[in-house]
Amino acid sequence: MLKRVYSETGVEPVDRKIFEKVLTATYKKLMRLEKKGINGIWARIIKNAFAPLFVGRFDMVAGNPPWVNWESLPGEYRKVLLPINHDVYKLFLHKGLAARHGASKIDLSTLMLYVSVDKYLKKDGKLCFVITQTLFKTVGGAKGFRQFFIHPSKTPFKVEFVDDMVELKPFEGATNRTSVIILQKGKKTKYPVPYTLWRKREKGKIQMDLQLKQVMEITKRHSLYAKPADDTDEFSNWITARRKVLSTMEKLAGCSHYTAHKGVDCSANGVYWI
Repeated sequence: MLKRVYSETGVEPVDRKIFEKVLTATYKKLMRLEKKGINGIWARIIKNAFAPLFVGRFDMVAGNPPWVNWESLPGEYRKVLLPINHDVYKLFLHKGLAARHGASKIDLSTLMLYVSVDKYLKKDGKLCFVITQTLFKTVGGAKGFRQFFIHPSKTPFKVEFVDDMVELKPFEGATNRTSVIILQKGKKTKYPVPYTLWRKREKGKIQMDLQLKQVMEITKRHSLYAKPADDTDEFSNWITARRKVLSTMEKLAGCSHYTAHKGVDCSANGVYWI
């Protein structure tokens, strides 16, 4: 796979054994420098960056990947990542006009999650990521994310729980839509998925230095469930509600008389305001 990815991105193919040999030698050298106390900060950063390649797979992976829209990445970076997104993990499900007009707006965190599950997690291991809530709710680019299936290893993973913290705005100075996902590798996702909606009891900001107990006291948690909005498409965007309400909504679901095209996109608001 390594050779194929390198050749498709226009980079000279590299033999995997040579690649691993060089990385191993570099890692061991940095470890020796670390033990001698030489250039400690640099060695520690590199050691942490390469550790997963040598330590092996883990029972638990936790993290907060970068939330960057695909269209906001530099062109060369997109060119390098495209074969991994499209051919390896198959996160681009749209083609042609749909791919060009908004449907391909996936987030970099999507690829980060799939690589982490594939490369760093043991079978039956669990992953917990802080990730954008739009991956569950939006139509289009996030559809590839909602496959919950690692194509290279033919391994499914099960979404066990989602915490929706959009209203809490836990990151100071940021207006992103925050959620937390917990999943397990090796099992298939079954719907409905438990989905907790966090709401504030009173208006105002929640201070970042509060303890968990304090946050629990000033918030409410609504125990909901999530399932694909379209019963004919298991990768469609999610709807969330209480279990009984979901059953009622299934009876009301059906085909729309309107045809959706690009969808809602406010990126050109400035043009109309001027």
